[in-house]
Amino acid sequence: MAKPTFYYMPESPPCRTVMAVARMIGLDMEMKKLNLRNKEHLTPEFLKINPMHKVPTLVEPDGFALGESRAISTYIIQKYKPSSPLYPVDDLRRRAHIDGWLQYDCSTLGPALRAVIMDRMYGGGLNENRLNQTKETLKTLNEVLKALEGRYLLDDQITVADISMYFSCNMIEVLPDLEMSDYEHLCKWYKNMTEAMNAVDHDGLFAEAIQSAKKYIAEKL
Repeated sequence: MAKPTFYYMPESPPCRTVMAVARMIGLDMEMKKLNLRNKEHLTPEFLKINPMHKVPTLVEPDGFALGESRAISTYIIQKYKPSSPLYPVDDLRRRAHIDGWLQYDCSTLGPALRAVIMDRMYGGGLNENRLNQTKETLKTLNEVLKALEGRYLLDDQITVADISMYFSCNMIEVLPDLEMSDYEHLCKWYKNMTEAMNAVDHDGLFAEAIQSAKKYIAEKL
């Protein structure tokens, strides 16, 4: 049976999100690693697949192509493992809560962390205003997570929203300007998620990607 092809860069948190979801639902993909620093995402061949020149990108055997990690993650669950509790197809309101967290990650958490990363990598230094805004975002999230009644965002069942937000929060580990321990409830959830993700990181790729990103950021300091 032909497999979907997955274009990715390990250091990308959104790429790791899709990879973790695929591993948890038992989906085998043809892996195509791209080095964005070498502009491999700007080749004519890849631009035909994804004109937005972004990873992650998933391509089905029939040529159907899809970008954006959250869209890919929910798509592969619904197609390849619709019974998965990661994104339950038979529980509209639970799925709505999951979608809400995914939108929060996409619109608020991810951009806040990415802004500080971009300043460190390409902006020539630290922007204190953006850093303070990011800290406020994390402070608010920490207060929300204080009310959690289980190990994960909704309860004791992990969902695709947990996975997406976890890999966004990997950026906190990479940045010398932020400390996870400053956010008690976020830290507790993150530790629970780290245990869950370590269980599917059988090749050490996730851990290695964080170390690679740390090294790259350190070189920019």
